[in-house]
Amino acid sequence: MSNVMKNLKVLLDKERFGDFYRESIEQLKSNTGSDQLWGLLGLYFLKMDNGLMAERCFKRAQLLNPFIKGIDQALSRCLNTSHREEIPEISELLLPASSSVAALVLTRNSSRTIRDCLSALKGAVDQIVVVDTGSTDDTIDIVKQMGEAVHSFHWCDDFSQARNFALRFVETDWVIAIDSDEILFQSDRKCIKQVAGIFAGMRQPVVLGINQVNKVPNRIESCWQFRMFRTDQGLAWESPIHEYVVPQDPTEQVDYRYVNIRVLHDGYDPSAVSRQDKFRRNVEILRRVVKNDPDNLDMRYYLGRDAFHLGQYQEALENLEEAYRLSEIAHRFNNPMIDVFLILTLEKLERYRDAEHLARRMTQKYPQYPDGHYLYARLMFARIHRDLNEVFNETQTARNLAVSYKGPHVTDQSLARWKTELTFADLSRMQGDLKKTRDICRRVLKNYPDTPKTVMEALVTLENNIMELAEDIRSDRSTE
Repeated sequence: MSNVMKNLKVLLDKERFGDFYRESIEQLKSNTGSDQLWGLLGLYFLKMDNGLMAERCFKRAQLLNPFIKGIDQALSRCLNTSHREEIPEISELLLPASSSVAALVLTRNSSRTIRDCLSALKGAVDQIVVVDTGSTDDTIDIVKQMGEAVHSFHWCDDFSQARNFALRFVETDWVIAIDSDEILFQSDRKCIKQVAGIFAGMRQPVVLGINQVNKVPNRIESCWQFRMFRTDQGLAWESPIHEYVVPQDPTEQVDYRYVNIRVLHDGYDPSAVSRQDKFRRNVEILRRVVKNDPDNLDMRYYLGRDAFHLGQYQEALENLEEAYRLSEIAHRFNNPMIDVFLILTLEKLERYRDAEHLARRMTQKYPQYPDGHYLYARLMFARIHRDLNEVFNETQTARNLAVSYKGPHVTDQSLARWKTELTFADLSRMQGDLKKTRDICRRVLKNYPDTPKTVMEALVTLENNIMELAEDIRSDRSTE
């Protein structure tokens, strides 16, 4: 947090509301793209009991920073205020500058989705540029029926070349790349031009990342991708696949940030497309990229990830290990998915100890990332399960040897009688088999009178727990 933000927070905390408001307005006049400023101003309006302006400020903060903490609770609090008064000075600051935007859409046999894709964009942008890369279905006819021109590009297994070709036809201040199987969320239609206007005055080149909401098997997941930028700041796409936006002048510093614009993507939905075909296409292109640029960390990761999805675990391992090594050298720790897929690959190759060690290290590298902690816990649990099997085998061996042992050394006579049996009972309890645990304990008490009294006490406790559980189950079933 900058000194300006710290000072504003102090003013707000000390309830110096007049000073806070004046200073906030001055700061916003020169920096309307600050999510922190809008968030603090939203808190100010909550204190003023003005839910209307608080809500608008919070929504602007959320647009500028999709990951802002506590925003949902803050928006809920806006509903419990007494006043909804318009403040013209703030409403004027919320109006972004006028800035035009073109949507750039690549197509290839996209007839299943292109109509919905273009329909969602109409009215949300000022221009739609469609570039077809070799459709053999009726994609082109559908686009023309919707009133859009189609520009043809000879496909050369290079998405960045196709996108940069499309830039030739853009006539607007900004461009946003939308895939033909993506549909802009209806509620986000105004957001594209809003963020373009908000960042229009920035001298430093800015590239905006949007939320690709993926339909994948059994779940919906977000994938943030940098898609939107000014057309007059020397930016272009790079890399044949999983392309990214970079300055043409390598010395230029770019401000990469995320905004709350969402598109629904079903390109990996198995009910609509073949995921395996996409992964195979990706892997073929990525192999060529990595061959020409073996130290490209991102492409190593993508090749490893997509090879994993194809079940090619050895190739996945080689590339993910190299991506991991390159990230360590560069001290670049902004992609925990390298660790995730490397751990999963090691697990597939039955290198469980290595996977667990890496997962433990991941929890230290990314302490706020939940998946790392879950993977570590799951691998530890799997190790415990393997250890329990080993405990069973060793206990069985001890029992068998105790029965037949004829050597000169003194042995524990109870091993052949109740001691190993109680270990089996403990193992059954750990595995959740309460009936087997009870049966073993009862058998031991019946056959071996010298069994420690604590076994009887443990059996009584176990039976009481079983009876309570049975009663709970009967009660639950009677109310269903």
